[in-house]
Amino acid sequence: MPTPLTVALVTRWLQDGSANAIIGAIRAEAAARQKLAASVLAPHCFLAHPNGHHIWIPLPGDWTSTEWAPHVQRQGLAVASSEPFTVDSVPPHAVRISLGAASSRSDLIRALDVVATALNHRLTKSV
Repeated sequence: MPTPLTVALVTRWLQDGSANAIIGAIRAEAAARQKLAASVLAPHCFLAHPNGHHIWIPLPGDWTSTEWAPHVQRQGLAVASSEPFTVDSVPPHAVRISLGAASSRSDLIRALDVVATALNHRLTKSV
């Protein structure tokens, strides 16, 4: 059961329009971060929803997600391999990156630069 204070707060937000304003702000930030990702990661392709909080990046052929994720993690980024998100027996050859984890857009740009650099270094992988 939710606490009465939480219920009262949410009820007020729903009644006075605050909930819609919060949702709108979150959507706008997600869309802005998607545009940053498209800009920084060009010409690499990725899959995403225009207002989504994550992107899926297909990996170059010589990387597996279980190799690539730790490679980028050693550079300070938290990147998830595809295995935890897979219901099939064969996971996609991709990694999932959260665009909302960065505390600011400038931090996100720096993180995406690391991702782009890692995608460009196909032959220099070290595991």
